[in-house]
Amino acid sequence: MELIEKFGIDARTLIAQVINFLIVLFVLYKFAFKPVLKLLDDRSKKIKKSLQHAQEIEEKMQELDTLKSQMLQEVHRKSQTILKTTQEKADQERQFIVNKAKTEVKDIIEKAQQEIHTVRKKLLDESKKDIVAIVVASLEKILPKKIDHTLGKEMTTLTIDAAINERKKQL
Repeated sequence: MELIEKFGIDARTLIAQVINFLIVLFVLYKFAFKPVLKLLDDRSKKIKKSLQHAQEIEEKMQELDTLKSQMLQEVHRKSQTILKTTQEKADQERQFIVNKAKTEVKDIIEKAQQEIHTVRKKLLDESKKDIVAIVVASLEKILPKKIDHTLGKEMTTLTIDAAINERKKQL
């Protein structure tokens, strides 16, 4: 102790200062250091929780990106299927329309040919009657004796029929 007194330090003051220091240390530990440590610990936990939450969000974002990619692929596949089906239906409809048009054209041609045949036959019959009448009249004027009108008509009809048949063979 004497050594301490030589330096000008009073032992009672030193003990009082040590006790004061311990009291201040206890008070600081109890009221300042402990709450600061608790605050730092809480903040550390909060940061860890935030990091963990951010990690979970990142994982969910990756899952959503994967899901989005899968959905886009599915939508693309479905749209391709719909497009293909629509194209097939359009082709079938086009083929149906073409076939229907061909059938209608064929029917129109057949009707036109029938009409032509009917008109042709009618014209031939009318021409035949006119020719028969002209020939009979001519023969009656040319021949000195009277030809029976029915006989002249029959002869003319036979002659014209033979000419028509000959003409048909040539065509």
